[in-house]
Amino acid sequence: DIQNSQIRYRDAINGQDITLNNLNLFAEELHLDRPVDFRLTTGVQLTEPALHSDIQLSGSLLFDITNGILSIHRPNLILSGKSDAPTLPKTFESKLDGESFQLAIESGELAARKLVLTAKATELANLTYVDLDLSTEVEGNFQAGQYALCDLQVRNRLRGLPTRTGELETKAEGNIRLDLTAGTASLLNWRIHSEPVTLTTSLNISHLFDGPHIQGPMAIAEFNPRTLAEVMQYTVPEMQDVNALTRFALNGQLDITPERAMLREVVIQLDDHRLEGEVGLADITSQHLQVSLSTDVLDANPYLPPEAEKTKPATATAAPRGFGGSQVERADDPIDLPVEMLRTLNADARLQINHLKFKEHDLRNLVLVFKARNGDLSLEQFDINAFEGQIKSKGRLDVRGDTPAWRFELDSRSIALQPLLMAVMNEDRLLGKGNLNLNINTVGNRPSALKSSLNGNLGFELRDGAIKGFNIAYALRKAQAQLKGQQEPPPEQLQTDFTAITGTATIRNGVLDNQDLQGASPLLRVEGAGTVDIARERLDYRAHVMVVDTTTGQEGRALEELRQIPIPVRITGSFQQPQIGIDLENILKDRVQQEIKRRVTEALEKRLLGNQPEDNGNEANEAMSDPIEQLRRLLPF
Repeated sequence: DIQNSQIRYRDAINGQDITLNNLNLFAEELHLDRPVDFRLTTGVQLTEPALHSDIQLSGSLLFDITNGILSIHRPNLILSGKSDAPTLPKTFESKLDGESFQLAIESGELAARKLVLTAKATELANLTYVDLDLSTEVEGNFQAGQYALCDLQVRNRLRGLPTRTGELETKAEGNIRLDLTAGTASLLNWRIHSEPVTLTTSLNISHLFDGPHIQGPMAIAEFNPRTLAEVMQYTVPEMQDVNALTRFALNGQLDITPERAMLREVVIQLDDHRLEGEVGLADITSQHLQVSLSTDVLDANPYLPPEAEKTKPATATAAPRGFGGSQVERADDPIDLPVEMLRTLNADARLQINHLKFKEHDLRNLVLVFKARNGDLSLEQFDINAFEGQIKSKGRLDVRGDTPAWRFELDSRSIALQPLLMAVMNEDRLLGKGNLNLNINTVGNRPSALKSSLNGNLGFELRDGAIKGFNIAYALRKAQAQLKGQQEPPPEQLQTDFTAITGTATIRNGVLDNQDLQGASPLLRVEGAGTVDIARERLDYRAHVMVVDTTTGQEGRALEELRQIPIPVRITGSFQQPQIGIDLENILKDRVQQEIKRRVTEALEKRLLGNQPEDNGNEANEAMSDPIEQLRRLLPF
């Protein structure tokens, strides 16, 4: 026996002291070929990290000298202790039991039967409690460096997690094979379950000692994500379809090395949708996230919030003086960007959807390419066939400096304007089809700053549509009736039709400047120029409207007197209440003066030159004999 012994070891290089206190060894008299019961106890004290533990080892030792086999029956190891080190549990207790352990000295073969390990710990990292149970049987050959853990079963219960109960229980079972000589390992037929998720895998590991390479299939069986959300105390937002987000499954091929951790050949099943691609860390050192997914059809509608009573777009007739109703106060709250997270983000992502259903829209051939590098985020490609046309766009957000910088480019072709505006802004003020190209940039973290710092340029070509909110032809007829003292025409729909509208503009410090607006309709031609103060939401625009075809319906015939006369129109005021001014009075006065001058001149020429036709003699005489009557007849109203 050995009693109350002490062993102390000092590692001067690493500053580590290891002390064995109260070392006791109790054993029966040693006999070959006969079991000998033994019991070893000791205390262990470490300085780095600070750790105190107690160890107990017992069993029945048998050495079969004839066959060269060392056996321990009923091996039992108990380890308990405590520590103040932040990386170790505050208290811990573990116990290892077995039926037997055998080692063949000459061949190196070994076997451990019915091993059972239980371990408990408190206050480990963010966990308040850890409870582990493990059972297995071990076979191997220490000379060959080959080992197998068969029927390995693990149960782990953790407390102190943000789950519904504060606990998380995991069960796992499988087999492990190790070849330390070759530096390989295999994890065979593993099944890991934590309600409601079940993962299965079989992995091959190579280069165990010089950077493990892990490869093999991995699958997550179908489960209900809503159940997982409930376990994790997360409230799933209400959706249009109660069956949305109720089925999820995944499978793929793990590819893990010291440099990368990827899941390749991924197939994700979400409800009735199937996505394929790969995800993972393309570079572990830089935490470079890489995602590439594609799908044939994705219906987003089941995942959208429930539709309340649909908000109706502002009607044009409700605001006869402008585009909209009353002025709406707009918030200028800071844009809450997760700047620190974005500065650490290192990612490449690509998403392709052949057919996307969004509300009542069928969107085709969506391609999204995104890149992030330490605060420089780029939407390198966002292409989609939508709203009867094609949209190509790019964007950028730079948060590396103190103030976020934004950039956006757009090239759209043959877009149906009304459904686009309804989908994006719940607005239906613009109808028709159009091309739009846009290249803008700005800086700031508030809407007001973004508007006032806006710079760039744009161009547009609109055709076969209408602008709601005002009716130029009606405004002309109304002004004309007022000047003549006639009854105003009955109110009409506030809508101006057009066959084409084109123009370009530059934007400087939040002010849009357009100098080449061209518009055409069967009745009117329009040329315009002016500015739009985006930051202050004010208009200052001048246009010349010309009536070109008065044969088109009653509204055209009513404007016969204005045909081919450039009519100045000025649009001022706010976005919500634009004021449209038409200087029709001076136009008509000029027209009257020009007509009087023309007719008097013609009459004088005919009288002086004597070249008036005979059939017009009465008219000339009347003009000279009754100038007041002639002047009245010269007036166009």
